[in-house]
Amino acid sequence: NASDAWPWSSSTPKGPWGECKGTMHGWNHCYIAGLICMTQCGFTHMTLDTVCSNTNGRLGLSDDGECDGFYNCPVDLDKAITIAGAKGALGAGAKTVLGMNGVRFYAGAFGGCGAVDKLVDDLYKSKLT
Repeated sequence: NASDAWPWSSSTPKGPWGECKGTMHGWNHCYIAGLICMTQCGFTHMTLDTVCSNTNGRLGLSDDGECDGFYNCPVDLDKAITIAGAKGALGAGAKTVLGMNGVRFYAGAFGGCGAVDKLVDDLYKSKLT
């Protein structure tokens, strides 16, 4: 795999997201509220970088590499974007673009995925009001 030469590529992934394949492709990631890791495999990460910068209120890009292996509980795109604070037209647009560009979301396994699913659901519902 040509991407194995890149330090942030993943031939043996640490989590459920699988390998990042493609010439000069690699994983990038960032965290939402310390609970959810957003990750994307690609040559560039403009979609992920934009959301990470807006979500975390810092001028910056996503970090090179995979999410920490602790973040292995899948999170629904709609819930992750709502928790990140994107609402209305911005939220709808973000969901479409992130879905089309293969951005995935995983929560940390605090007490197992069942407990985390409940925490994510509660946080999601609190953001709807």
